[in-house]
Amino acid sequence: ECIERFGRTERRAKRLKQIEGNWGRFEPVQGQAAGKGATLQFRFRNATHVRFTAYRIKIDLLLEDIMRYLESKPMPVDRKKLNISNIGYRIVCRDERRYLGEQVAEWEMELEPAPRHWDRRVTVTTPLQQPGAYLIKAQVRDGNLSRIVMWLSETAIVKKRLADGTLLNLLDARDGRPLPGMQVQLFGFRIVRRGPGRRDLRLQISRFSRESDGEGKVLIRSDEAPQEFQWLIIARDDRRLAFLGFSSLWPGWRQPQWPAVRQRAFAITDRPVYKPGDTVQFKLWVRQASYELKAVSIFAGRPFQVQIRDPRGTKVFQKLLVADEYGGIEGEFKLPQNASLGRYSLSVPRYGGTWFRVEEYRKPEYEVTVEGPKEPIKLGEAFSVTIKAKYYFGEPVTEAKVKYRVMRRAYRGGWFPVRPWDWLYGPGYWCQRSMPNWLPRGATMHMIARRPAWLPWPAEPPELVAEGEIPIGSDGTVQIQLDTSLTAELFGDRDHRYEIIAEVTDKSRRTIVGSGHVVAARKAFQVFVAPHRGYYRVGDTVKVHIDARTIEGKPVSGDCKLVLYRLVHKPGGDPPDEVAVQSWQLQTDAEGRARAVMKASAAGQYRISATVTDADGRQVEGAVVLTIIGDAVDPSLFRFNDLELALDKEEYRPGD
Repeated sequence: ECIERFGRTERRAKRLKQIEGNWGRFEPVQGQAAGKGATLQFRFRNATHVRFTAYRIKIDLLLEDIMRYLESKPMPVDRKKLNISNIGYRIVCRDERRYLGEQVAEWEMELEPAPRHWDRRVTVTTPLQQPGAYLIKAQVRDGNLSRIVMWLSETAIVKKRLADGTLLNLLDARDGRPLPGMQVQLFGFRIVRRGPGRRDLRLQISRFSRESDGEGKVLIRSDEAPQEFQWLIIARDDRRLAFLGFSSLWPGWRQPQWPAVRQRAFAITDRPVYKPGDTVQFKLWVRQASYELKAVSIFAGRPFQVQIRDPRGTKVFQKLLVADEYGGIEGEFKLPQNASLGRYSLSVPRYGGTWFRVEEYRKPEYEVTVEGPKEPIKLGEAFSVTIKAKYYFGEPVTEAKVKYRVMRRAYRGGWFPVRPWDWLYGPGYWCQRSMPNWLPRGATMHMIARRPAWLPWPAEPPELVAEGEIPIGSDGTVQIQLDTSLTAELFGDRDHRYEIIAEVTDKSRRTIVGSGHVVAARKAFQVFVAPHRGYYRVGDTVKVHIDARTIEGKPVSGDCKLVLYRLVHKPGGDPPDEVAVQSWQLQTDAEGRARAVMKASAAGQYRISATVTDADGRQVEGAVVLTIIGDAVDPSLFRFNDLELALDKEEYRPGD
């Protein structure tokens, strides 16, 4: 359209080719274990065919050249020559082809482009199995050339800092077993000053070797490898080679030894927040922090200075108080009417204390509410939001400006049935099921183990979707329209939450803030299917719990069709076939729940599918994989992830 209106230029033609032309590139990839079929992520646009070529990189030659270069003691040092991980750039851009070995593989792949010139990402399975570094080229038919370096590891070097040195663990990268008898070479360098001149520098080299012990360990003492050096670590034997690029071998941090017995003050106030003119009631206990406390405190009868300071640090209260037999001190402080607002400190100097706040409350004259759809909307649909401002005596705010912002972020709604220990461990503590990675793409399983608390979700910043400032209507309302179609196009693989924040400023320049939210979900609701145990034996009774919920946890009632499928696994890792064994017609109640009981009659793996139809005719499926074992184990009947934990029940008591 731009070319039609304003004419074709070289710059516009290039921009158009970027959109309509065949294009592809590799996504960044981490190192992988050798012998397991390395995979790559390839992102493309408009292309229908790509040819891949793999070349081996001579890492051993590169390492020898780096050490020879440093032994020649060049000044200044070319740091680019020491960056081993940047070998792909050096081969392509600096024409260092002496490190490029023979071609080891070539294969082609047909591509199915996304419509409307959108990007699409596919997983490329390579034929590379042997350890080493490879330069892989991707030539798009009638398009561009992309390159990436892939590292396949057979040996892993794990470095751990100790108080007096560094411990190296040499392990097999595939199964983690230790590798004894490997030769470990350490090559280090540092730049030292020979005289007062800024350029009077020289290069100092150090190198030595060790051999891994029976557990694959090598201990490097701090006096052997000074931390001022940058060390290259190379481990090899007759067929293995591994290395760690230049880094310092810093000793571990020694945790300071705190006194076995510490004296502390614990303080409380009768309220966390006060108004000017209120009386602050406080109590403090001065004790020794010890597990062996006596009934009578060693501080009984001793006087202590109690201080209170305002937000500016000014001392507003100081009094000498005597501790009781338990080391307790109590008192009160009358706040003046003109007391500064903010956070005050209450303490016994050298022992500790606490904080409290002084605030002045002003009753708002009107309220601001944000009203949108009560239930989650379908991702891709449009919706409207109404902002209302109303005085507390009932009349609308008519002379005001409304400033609003709409923020969008990914919404990870999750729901688990209530269990007795939710208050302690959190919802879903009992669920240990993992998502089978061998199921067909798009398979539905909602109730899987929650993400551990110590493993945080990736921090995803919110997106500003809309903002504006408009006068309020005569009825005290403002309506804004929002559309989620673009979000569905760009981020259609997740649910989203839209938060609407409205600031209403009236004629007196007083500002009141209100907020609300709307959830845009891929599905109208979710169906959770959970057997009461992680696995069963032939002859056991299987109890299945079905729960239909919206993404925000509200129950959904409707017809439920439960089907039991037997999974027939195929050799070679292809998705299994499914054979229907039995079906039930159920109904979810007002709480969105349904229950089913069945008999575990034959060993194997099964998929239990529950399809719920709500009052509006919308159908959603939920499923779970069921494992039944017999006396004789037939491996062809089962398939699992690389690591799974299957429990015979959800909770255990001490002694079970």
